[in-house]
Amino acid sequence: MIRSISRKLLLLLISTLLLFGLIIFSLWSLAQDQAQTRNNLESIMQIQLSIDSLRSQLWGFLQYEDTDMLKQVSVAQRKLSEKLEQFAYSDRYTRNMIRMNEHLSVLVAQEIKSGLSAMTREGQMSGRDLLHARYNMLVQNMTENLLDLQRKTLNQSRKNQQITLLLTAANLLIFSAFVWVFALLIYRHFQYGFKALKHGFHELSQGKLSSQIETSHLDSEFVSLAELFHQMKSALRKTMVSRDDLQTEVHRQTEELKAQKERLLFLSEHDYLTGLLNRRAFEEHLERALIKANRSGVKVVVLFLDLDKFKQINDNHGHEIGDELIRSIGQRIHHHIRTSDFAGRIGGDEFVICLDLLENIDCIEARIQRLSEEISQPVSVNDVQVSVGVSIGMSCFPDDASNKQGLLSHADKSMYNVKYSKRIERLDISDVV
Repeated sequence: MIRSISRKLLLLLISTLLLFGLIIFSLWSLAQDQAQTRNNLESIMQIQLSIDSLRSQLWGFLQYEDTDMLKQVSVAQRKLSEKLEQFAYSDRYTRNMIRMNEHLSVLVAQEIKSGLSAMTREGQMSGRDLLHARYNMLVQNMTENLLDLQRKTLNQSRKNQQITLLLTAANLLIFSAFVWVFALLIYRHFQYGFKALKHGFHELSQGKLSSQIETSHLDSEFVSLAELFHQMKSALRKTMVSRDDLQTEVHRQTEELKAQKERLLFLSEHDYLTGLLNRRAFEEHLERALIKANRSGVKVVVLFLDLDKFKQINDNHGHEIGDELIRSIGQRIHHHIRTSDFAGRIGGDEFVICLDLLENIDCIEARIQRLSEEISQPVSVNDVQVSVGVSIGMSCFPDDASNKQGLLSHADKSMYNVKYSKRIERLDISDVV
């Protein structure tokens, strides 16, 4: 089966041209048959005129029995003979007329030879009368044969035209049916290919880049278009992402942005080294804690911590050891406080802690003692073991101050008092030693 629309259309064009040629040939055949019939009828008409002329000359001769009239009969007979010889239609009627015309020629020749003398006595049919009767009989027979020939010619022409028309009609019906069926097949194959491509483009508009057009029943032109369509989809898959992939990518990037935002927010509020609150964030948290404490009537304690001998460790062992020491102390502070408490780093070796939601401060001294002991535990960094002491000052809301700045200032002063007391103690010990 032909699997190409262009070839099918070419075959349809050839079939249409053959149909057109058949119509032209049929019309030409009818025209030829009519022309042949017209020529035959014209020839029959000429013969009829010749016979009529011969009959007229014979009538004149029989009436006047004149020698000149007889010569005119001979001339008319020769003309009829020429017409019959020129007539191309050969059948028994024509042959009969030729034979009768030959007999008439013989009779005319005998008439001329015998002259115009009387041959019989009165009361009986003479030989001339018999001859004249034979003239009339031959002419009448030729006329009748000519009429039969004319009827035969018309009947034959009618039959030929009927056969031609029937054959033409049959051929036209057959060729027309073939052309119609072939055109219908082309239309159906075209519709099938068009629907396949339309479905493919519809899926493409829906973002389905992995779908394929089935080409097993398509014509070659649609197969070529489908292959180009598949190449286009492949190129799109390489340069674009599908809708689901795009949504996934958008969701992933959104989550990344959210995480980055949270990370930036955390870094903006926390110390990069210890993860504790920075000064600004600690003061904001302390402000909110004081507002809640003022409403609920509970107490808030601020502890101010300053490491002892940290500068010596930093100078002797380097900043890397010092940073690791600060990070370790920050973790110890974070693990020491409650969930409701919060802590921050506000300087190089200075930390603050807010003990929130306290009913009383009876246990604060014990907590400060435990915190001091925990911070003073040695820290091992890169096979180097170091330890520091800590001076802790304290202030209480609302006993020592009623705002954050007052609490921080009081705790700072308290811390310096503790640090100063430690120095006095070390000096006393030195003096004793």
